Amino acid sequence: MNAISPRTLAVRVQPLPEPVIQCPHCQGDIKLTESLAAPLSFAVTDFQIATLSIVRPDATQEIRGLHAALFGNSKQLKAELKSLQTQYGALRGKIEIGAETPFALDGHLDLTAPDPQEYVANAKFGGSLLNAEVSVDATARNAIASAKLALAPYEAQPLTHLAFTAKDFDPRTWVANAPAAKRSGEGRLTADEARRLDGSFDLKNTDPGTIDDKKLPFAQLSAVVQGTLEELFL
Repeated sequence: MNAISPRTLAVRVQPLPEPVIQCPHCQGDIKLTESLAAPLSFAVTDFQIATLSIVRPDATQEIRGLHAALFGNSKQLKAELKSLQTQYGALRGKIEIGAETPFALDGHLDLTAPDPQEYVANAKFGGSLLNAEVSVDATARNAIASAKLALAPYEAQPLTHLAFTAKDFDPRTWVANAPAAKRSGEGRLTADEARRLDGSFDLKNTDPGTIDDKKLPFAQLSAVVQGTLEELFL
């Protein structure tokens, strides 16, 4: 650890052995602090973990090849994901969060398949932690999908807005044992002042079939959606 100044620290962290995070009670409300300002400037310039096991009561999840950096001061926090290997491919990205409310948010996250010709996905973050905005664009062979999402994470009903479009989307590209389909469509949901949702979606499947043939048994599906998330998922 090298002291740069009385209020600045720079740290280089060597690769760690396999750690395990126990999370027996990962439930309950999360309350946001009034400030994320660091009492001193810091920089963790090279943080590496070969394998991280996250143990929960119902499952254990592993992530591999984590290579990251963290920075912070009285004005903002920054995180850089230099590399992370997942079952879907390699993740890279950066994110910046303002230290004071409403905690301005800016960043991106990119996913590339082991074979880049299979699929790529990119997410961009904006807004703030109190009212976050996310846009996602993905391509998979000949398929294209995009979505825009607005969230108020600390509201009882967090979804503010959702809009998506998709063309020739085959879920097997992402999940090998999923039913085959070629889905295209669009949808939109928007919350009113009472946080009740209103919208619709329309999906078409140009390759329908039976479940026994590992396909989806519909050619077109449309719906009008109204109510809270709790009401919609009951």
